[in-house]
Amino acid sequence: MATQKKIDVAEFVVLTKKTSWRRTQHDLLSFPKRFNTWLGDCPLVFTGLTQLWLRNLRFGEPDIHNILSTCKRLESLHLTHCDAGVRCVLQVQHAQPIALRIDYGEFEAIQLNCLPKLQRVKYVGWSYQEDPLIFLLSRSFQS
Repeated sequence: MATQKKIDVAEFVVLTKKTSWRRTQHDLLSFPKRFNTWLGDCPLVFTGLTQLWLRNLRFGEPDIHNILSTCKRLESLHLTHCDAGVRCVLQVQHAQPIALRIDYGEFEAIQLNCLPKLQRVKYVGWSYQEDPLIFLLSRSFQS
């Protein structure tokens, strides 16, 4: 990918050693720091990714935006046991994704600002008893 040659599919999976029920607050904060270091140190590798699966990460406010803006060819985003703090809103804006899957996320809502190619959304394990999952759609895309 660093040589800018065309690659049809490039997948990156971050699966932590600890399972979701054994992770600590320290794990939730340290795992994303490591991932952000990889992202910052190797942006050319992430630029070519078409599939990304992350597990057991607690994102800071700019993290999702940084991931999406770096992974320019991203077609599939899969988050398992991820959050950005309990009851937060996940905002997603990207020109390429076809599929978004979230398993047991702690998001109060998902805001889809602009995903013109999105065909599949799956959310497994909705944990809030109040309102159901909310998708807010916007028609324009601004890069």
